[in-house]
Amino acid sequence: MTDTGDKPDGDGGGTLFDQIRRMQPSVKFRLALSADRSTRAVLLGDNDPRTLFFLCQNPHITPEEILRIARDTRVLQNTLGYIVRNPQWVSREEIRHALVVNPRTPIPTALRLLPLLTGRNLRSIAKGQQAVRQAIRTAALKLVIGSKA
Repeated sequence: MTDTGDKPDGDGGGTLFDQIRRMQPSVKFRLALSADRSTRAVLLGDNDPRTLFFLCQNPHITPEEILRIARDTRVLQNTLGYIVRNPQWVSREEIRHALVVNPRTPIPTALRLLPLLTGRNLRSIAKGQQAVRQAIRTAALKLVIGSKA
C-alpha cells in the first residue's frame, strides 16, 4: 500500500477504504501485521474486531492507535489482554484508563489496573462521572477513601 492512502501500489479498484472493505478477513489480518499508518487508520474502523488484534501486533503501531483500540467497545477480550501484557502500552495512563472503563475488559483485569490510575481518573470513576461497571466503581471509591485516610 502506498503512503497516500488512495490506492494500493499498481492496483486499481477504488479508494483504499473500498479495497480493504472487499478483502477476505485472512487477507486483512495479514495486511494489519505490516500496514503503514494510512492503512492502519482504515483498518482501525474495520467491522471485524479480530482485525484489531492483528493491528496490535504491527511493530509500527503507535500508542495513539493502541489507545483507540483500548477504547473500542467492539474489541475482543484477547486483544485487550494483549494490550495489558505489553509494558510499553500499559505504562501510559490514558491507555490504562481506557482499559479500566472499557466494558469488554474482564473485571479482574480492570481491578488490577485501577490502583495504577492517577487520582483524577480514579475520583472520576468513583464519583460515577463515567459509565463503568458497579464493581469497578465500588473499588475506585474504596481506593479514593483509603487514600484520604
